[in-house]
Amino acid sequence: VAAQTDAGGQVVALLGGASGAERYRILHNLNAANRIASGLTVADLNAIISGMEDQRAKVISLMARKLRPNLSAADVVALSGDTRGSTRYTILHNLNAADRIASGLTVADLNAIIAGMEDQRTKVISLMARKLQPNLSAADVVALSGDTRGSTRYTILHNLNAANRIASDLTVADLNAIIAGMEDQRAQVVRLLASKLQPDLASPGV
Repeated sequence: VAAQTDAGGQVVALLGGASGAERYRILHNLNAANRIASGLTVADLNAIISGMEDQRAKVISLMARKLRPNLSAADVVALSGDTRGSTRYTILHNLNAADRIASGLTVADLNAIIAGMEDQRTKVISLMARKLQPNLSAADVVALSGDTRGSTRYTILHNLNAANRIASDLTVADLNAIIAGMEDQRAQVVRLLASKLQPDLASPGV
């Protein structure tokens, strides 16, 4: 996570000892007057948020486009603070809407982002699928599916496939590993991923 900048320090100095809603109003007015520089770091924004932690989601919504682009998963986690559930998802949604999050995320990256909002897993993957590295293996798909089951698990698979993130040349064993946890969705999964299977299923060794 990059260090605090001079511009960020100046904003913090103007906020002074104000806290809560008063601190947010000062920030809002500075932003409305276009007085805040772009290129703020995660450290800058967290220093600005200090003293109004209950306003974290609102501040990030307001200031997302002032942040430097290509935020890493660690940056996103740092900006999310101690928020959980739908509040944490709102922060992620606003960072993504401002196109601040780097592409090429790994499965471990996305699972780190999801931590703290496990109940939002399906929504997060729908939102972030195109930010993932392509050519996900069967093991990757299973890891991203977490503890979900049935139609919820199928929705995750559908969104990964729609974003063209899943590798081709899956084996039968791969597909059965993906299906585990949603056996009642087997026909739908096979229909969805048939073109991802290796050809000539009757060949020796398949």
